[in-house]
Amino acid sequence: MKKQMMSGLGAALALAMLAGGLAVANDANAAGKRVGVVELYNNAYWIDAERGIREVAQPLGISLTTLNSNGDPATQSQNVINLISAQVDGVIIGPVAPAGAKADLKRLKDAGITVVCGDSCAAEEDARPLVAGWATSAGADLGHGVGRVAVDYIKAKLGGKATIAMVVCDSLGPVCSIRHEAINEELAAVPNTKVVAMQDAFQTEKAQPLVVDMLTAHPEVNVVVTNNQGGTEGAVAAVKQLGLAGKVVVFGIDMTNVAANYLLEDPPILMVAVGQDSYNVGKAAMQMVVDSWAGKTIDPFKRVVPVQKFERGDKEAIQKYLEEHKGM
Repeated sequence: MKKQMMSGLGAALALAMLAGGLAVANDANAAGKRVGVVELYNNAYWIDAERGIREVAQPLGISLTTLNSNGDPATQSQNVINLISAQVDGVIIGPVAPAGAKADLKRLKDAGITVVCGDSCAAEEDARPLVAGWATSAGADLGHGVGRVAVDYIKAKLGGKATIAMVVCDSLGPVCSIRHEAINEELAAVPNTKVVAMQDAFQTEKAQPLVVDMLTAHPEVNVVVTNNQGGTEGAVAAVKQLGLAGKVVVFGIDMTNVAANYLLEDPPILMVAVGQDSYNVGKAAMQMVVDSWAGKTIDPFKRVVPVQKFERGDKEAIQKYLEEHKGM
């Protein structure tokens, strides 16, 4: 069934239509086309994003091939070469780092493939000539969201003074460093709070021992603030490992089933998870591919999907998240 997107709508309404399932491509020629999805990692973010991608692609008869770069630029480049060799019609890609993204995006464009960035991309000025569009979340909103909740807690529960350990992911480039900067901006509202330790780790198995080390070296730490899924899950695991539940609390970025269950546990450790709505990022990215095939103007070029905040006290929203992500 053909449905047309209304023209002239602002970005917010366009995203609302996506979230409500109203934006369905109106290109009969999409049937039989093939799209490659190049994940940054095979993690909760991309699993949910692919759920959104499939929701747009499957009714139109578009087949999907998923490849995982696993955070490695060389693997990403090989994935791109493989998709070019397979002569796919479109690619949705979350590049490992902006600096290395431009060359791979150019390879795809030169091969005549429609390209859309999902989550990360090259620098916008480099991306615009190479990709049809970019669907993402506002990294600063993730940082401001978790930072504000942490500040409110520090003021209400700790008398405006806390000793903080931080887990960042700045090594991934601006997609993460912008979160870190936004958190620091919020923490300025509690000037008696000090960050005494910081480590860069974006995978759970790497973050956990680093947080254990920070908490062991700085027993005065009573708050941990994290910048992504691995940092959040690793920090909570570290607090549990050291038996510090009730003494150290965690404020984290990225929502997963693991984080949702941590938010429901007592004694409280994880206080909030501010997450990207990767399901609707995936829907937006796939819609951009189909719209580009249909010759439609992608406006705005960069679609920013609002973030989601899950606080410990909002049990209904947390349970709903777990229901929607059962088995994922």
